[in-house]
Amino acid sequence: KYGHIKKVALGLLELSKNRMVSGSQDGDLIFYDLIHYKVITKFKDIECYSQNSIKMIDKRRLIVGGCNEINIIDVEDYQLITKFQDATIRNNLLF
Repeated sequence: KYGHIKKVALGLLELSKNRMVSGSQDGDLIFYDLIHYKVITKFKDIECYSQNSIKMIDKRRLIVGGCNEINIIDVEDYQLITKFQDATIRNNLLF
């Protein structure tokens, strides 16, 4: 009757003074331009398990942990570097 109900954003991270990223358990990872208040780009199927599951590795790479996956994204080019999926991650969450 109501269709798919989206889950709230669980991870919010300021990338720089002008950019922010948010993730959700629904698999939406969204990069925002904070100067012009618009979406820069949006990834599908990049699940963010919790607020603690989204971190910068260094100045260029972002790691996002989902229930059964770990994703690494280049925040300068907005490209997925790697997606590691493994059912055992659920039992060994490091985030």
